[in-house]
Amino acid sequence: MAKDRTAAGSIDWRLDPAILNPSRTPDPPSRTWTALEAVRCPTLVVRGALSDILMRDMCELMVKRVPGSRWVEIPDAAHMVLEDNPAACAAAMLEFLATVPA
Repeated sequence: MAKDRTAAGSIDWRLDPAILNPSRTPDPPSRTWTALEAVRCPTLVVRGALSDILMRDMCELMVKRVPGSRWVEIPDAAHMVLEDNPAACAAAMLEFLATVPA
């Protein structure tokens, strides 16, 4: 989700309406897994501890498919981690980057 300016000049949320569909499949489509498996750089998956969109088991599956990746859970954050807890999110990213070989 991102913020976007409307035609009237106000700011509104922009999101994929499929996220709001309660019957959506919890597993990403196969093309998503294929794209994820093509990643060849250290990767940090960031999950908000209160997220009802990205589940812990999905994070585990993601890091199994990307060599050198890991995931962290940010407290006091839902799916919009960077907005919900920017300090903890930044700290987790800096810690991860400090471990990446130059």
